[in-house]
Amino acid sequence: MASEQSQRFKIHVVTDADFPALFSELWYSFENPYQGILRLFFPILNDDRVTSLKTCTEGQLEEYHQQQPNVTWVTIVDTENSDRIAAAAKWYFYDENPFNEEEQHEADWYPEGVGREFATLAARQFEAPRETMARNKHAFLHIAFTHPSYRRRGLGKMFMEWGVRIADERGLECWLDATEFGVPLYELFGFHAICMNRVKPVPERDLSPEEREEWEHYEKTLLPIDATVMWRPPKGVFIQGETVVPVMSK
Repeated sequence: MASEQSQRFKIHVVTDADFPALFSELWYSFENPYQGILRLFFPILNDDRVTSLKTCTEGQLEEYHQQQPNVTWVTIVDTENSDRIAAAAKWYFYDENPFNEEEQHEADWYPEGVGREFATLAARQFEAPRETMARNKHAFLHIAFTHPSYRRRGLGKMFMEWGVRIADERGLECWLDATEFGVPLYELFGFHAICMNRVKPVPERDLSPEEREEWEHYEKTLLPIDATVMWRPPKGVFIQGETVVPVMSK
């Protein structure tokens, strides 16, 4: 069975030409079942899905180029189905601390207004644990998905083996944000739960009744966003009582 799997499914580093299919499959996968974090970072604007997906794809490709050489997208393709993307993962590999304490990113992928305010606070809350604790060289599994029709076939193990191998070769600890369904997979690769991150933005100013209604719309559309922040020590070496585990500061 394992041999058949390895022959049918192959892992590849993406090319620019892969991005349209990659993000089409990513959107579909995060919508089945629906996960609000997709729309936090990749919104549908003006009720125009086609244009929003195209804009997202182009923006992500540009960002991918800008963030080289630290980032790599890999896809797992089905060689028996015209190399269709069955799963994919986006890994970062940092040889030094990537965070600038002065930076406060804004969700400029949303138009100015309540939506941007909500998304900015939500994104900062979502990213805060790693930005607080991973202040050294590390690997980070940023995005991962398996298309619904290919789930429960072990494809997650393929992109995990790929990323963990590189991290171990470079002596990097690893970080990721896990859904409840992903935790068992990541534990197989030596990841440990550090904290639960429940995103719940609170307005930083008084909102008008109309703005409050819009804020509640985003709460209903994007939340809940709950993630288990997970960490893996370099090379997965964890000795109970000896390994220093990261702690989220208050």
